[in-house]
Amino acid sequence: MLFIKKGRPTPLVPYSRKTPPKRRRKICRFLCHVDRYHDRKEMEILLEELSHKDSLTGIANRRKFDEIHKKEYNRLNRLKLKLSVILFDIDFFKEYNDHYDHVKGDEELREFGLVLNDCISCFGDLAARYGG
Repeated sequence: MLFIKKGRPTPLVPYSRKTPPKRRRKICRFLCHVDRYHDRKEMEILLEELSHKDSLTGIANRRKFDEIHKKEYNRLNRLKLKLSVILFDIDFFKEYNDHYDHVKGDEELREFGLVLNDCISCFGDLAARYGG
């Protein structure tokens, strides 16, 4: 088992054969708490990521877009700089879905999300799915 100390993984040797049983129980309880805390933190990080990601395309969702837009708008406004937003609309997508079915349409949206994400070249750029 590893324990994180000052940002570095450090091997943790819980006890040896010479450790008294009472101390062993305390160490085991402590390790259980550390393990549960670590699992909970991992779950919180995962839930945070999922709450900001569109499950179909894999890019940011509207919630993340709104959050970043507000933050960037305020920051750039203070600096007297401009903000650019590009919105895409896929023409006749409903007809495409009706003709080829929604599974094929979902594949196309996934592909579009990947292409859009690949086009991001600058720090601070964001590809997001606004509608749905």
